[in-house]
Amino acid sequence: ITSDIRNKFMEVIPELCGEVPLEKNKKYIIFGAGVYGEKAARDLSRNAAFFADSNPAKTGICKEGIEVLAFQKAISISREYGIVIAASGKRIYQMIKQLREYGITEFCVYIR
Repeated sequence: ITSDIRNKFMEVIPELCGEVPLEKNKKYIIFGAGVYGEKAARDLSRNAAFFADSNPAKTGICKEGIEVLAFQKAISISREYGIVIAASGKRIYQMIKQLREYGITEFCVYIR
């Protein structure tokens, strides 16, 4: 994708402007404890600190050996971690908007 196309895309969906690259030595909270989140956790390996999910049924369980936090709990500790959004395409935009409502403007989007 060319930089012109990327810039046009960012004009249409400015929420995506907060995307930052993953850092090798940083711990991450993965927002989304579904299939995409599990894939992200496997790829991040030891850098995956927690999952976060807005589904209360997932709170407190472990997936891939990683605890799932309630969304509000994850927000309260988010300044200590990087943020990875891991969800299907239709949910990514909703999650970005939700995080931005809580002042989180820097994140990585996991797409595999």
